[in-house]
Amino acid sequence: MQNLTSLTQSSAGNITLKSGKTLTLSGTVTNTGAQTLSGLQTLSGNTGLTFTGTAITKGINFASATPAHADSDDAFIAIGTYNDGFQVANTASTSFIPIQVNLHSTASAGAAGQQVAAARLRVNNETNAGTNTAIHVLQLRSDIAQSCYAAACLNASMNVSANVTVAGETVQSGYFSITGAGVITCSADVNVLEATYRGTAPSAGVDNICQFAINATGCAVTNIIDVHNYAGTATNMINLAGTSTFGIKVSATIPDLLQLTVGSAGTSCVFTNAAIPAVNTSHALRIDIDGTPHYIPVFADLSWGS
Repeated sequence: MQNLTSLTQSSAGNITLKSGKTLTLSGTVTNTGAQTLSGLQTLSGNTGLTFTGTAITKGINFASATPAHADSDDAFIAIGTYNDGFQVANTASTSFIPIQVNLHSTASAGAAGQQVAAARLRVNNETNAGTNTAIHVLQLRSDIAQSCYAAACLNASMNVSANVTVAGETVQSGYFSITGAGVITCSADVNVLEATYRGTAPSAGVDNICQFAINATGCAVTNIIDVHNYAGTATNMINLAGTSTFGIKVSATIPDLLQLTVGSAGTSCVFTNAAIPAVNTSHALRIDIDGTPHYIPVFADLSWGS
């Protein structure tokens, strides 16, 4: 065994370690130029890898690698695997988040619409048929079998901390779309967004499949839910099917329960609780035609006019 206080390769050429031999580097190791490593590399220190370049184009690049496809646990980057979880016993008063990206955009892009994003994931199926392949761009899985403080499979939020102007497109905390001119033939439903509860325990503590709400003092919106057909053909704007206690249940204090504006003439239809003159009922269907109200009374019994 030979100990070297320094080793410098300053000219063109290679430093080759014989097969079966071990090279141990301690302290600070500085490499310049392209480095090629083959075989399993093990880092036993606690400081990891630090990139200090000022013009990095590809920090870690797997573009020339070929996956083994030998086991579902094979991965380019693994913190735990498909079948074997990484055990975390976090007893500290801090959070444990093994992958962290925190970017602050500090300049304007050179062309409109160019992006700053923390990650981009894409999976295409465009050259070969994969009738047995399920294409998933992102899979999120969680198993809750013990009590915890809170749980969410996906947690997305946007904080608007100052007055801003967004001149290009819309602002969304979440966006889902299906685009393209291709026709989908599917044995099941095709949904742009689907929320399904599949718990097998009756009354398992689930209140709503979806909840849309505003919950802040001073918060004001035009619509809590906006169902809008901008272009195209829709058979039903809202379709209620299956067995339920109520189709639509209204338990809020709403002056006008339902307002319908149909066609370009501006004819509207409003359920209102306003009293109708000369009629012994306080509920009616009000139809506004060209600004003139018309009322159709709704009776609690058949004694109207008696």
